[in-house]
Amino acid sequence: MIIGKRIDEVLSLQEDQQKIPFESLLPKGRLEEDTVLLRKENIQLVSSSQKKLYVSLTSSAIKEGLEVGLGAIITIHDTTKERELEEMRLDFVSMAAHELRTPLTSIKGYLSVFIKENASKFNAEQNTFLTRINNATNQLSSLTENLLNVSRIEKGTLTANLTPLDWAITAQQIVDQFQERAKENNLTLTFEKPQNIPQISADKVRITEVLSNLLANAVSYTPPKGQIVVQITNQGDQVVTNVKDTGRGIPKEAIPHLFTKFFRVFGALEEGSKGTGLGLYISKAIIDLHHGKIWVQSEPGEGSTFSFSIPALNNRD
Repeated sequence: MIIGKRIDEVLSLQEDQQKIPFESLLPKGRLEEDTVLLRKENIQLVSSSQKKLYVSLTSSAIKEGLEVGLGAIITIHDTTKERELEEMRLDFVSMAAHELRTPLTSIKGYLSVFIKENASKFNAEQNTFLTRINNATNQLSSLTENLLNVSRIEKGTLTANLTPLDWAITAQQIVDQFQERAKENNLTLTFEKPQNIPQISADKVRITEVLSNLLANAVSYTPPKGQIVVQITNQGDQVVTNVKDTGRGIPKEAIPHLFTKFFRVFGALEEGSKGTGLGLYISKAIIDLHHGKIWVQSEPGEGSTFSFSIPALNNRD
């Protein structure tokens, strides 16, 4: 029997292993209109018998005549099954990506050695074929790593090993690695060498992935004879990296969705459209781990500037 018992005698609500006070679900005073007081997703409901469920919750104020103040109606939806299915999906994606990564590593290694030792023996057409095979292998390897990262992000297990990093030097190295790809697309890629840029505290592998994602997008979506410029500036207590391009720009309505999973501005079926829609989503998660921010400024037909900021090392809390 639960009739007549206080709600906190029957169940408790928890978020990040902390109890949610039931008082926080109620209006603080009389309100002038109906309103939703609180919405929460993926919280735990713990019964008096210690059974745990994952739920979503909505608290809505109860209207009394012209005013609202009687209390609240709390609607709880059991999402345990949905969460279990989502965890099964993530486990499958992670397992599949891990299984793909092992043979891909071998293929890339053997292919690299084969090309290095035999490139001079083949004619131009054969070398073109080998280059295409190598590029396709790299693309598949990148996709595999992206799937692993998405799985880590959604499970909350993506981590960053923060150490002091001279970002200006690292960024220069990354830009140099993209020069050949830029030339293949008839693009000019420029790195504006910064002055007196402080170190940042960063995971070198992770932050390299962010700049590489932004450069890969710039190279893919900037038409021939276009320009890409990478800038690093010191703005107060932040080190800001900008990647500017002279591409087609981004529609205003698309900008709020750019850093969401699988979002692609120009659609998967559009001719020449590349990528999986994961790069910017992963980049934002990485920047969040560095206590930074990532954003974009763009106008259709006028190119785009993707920027991210990381606190300077001597200013990190």
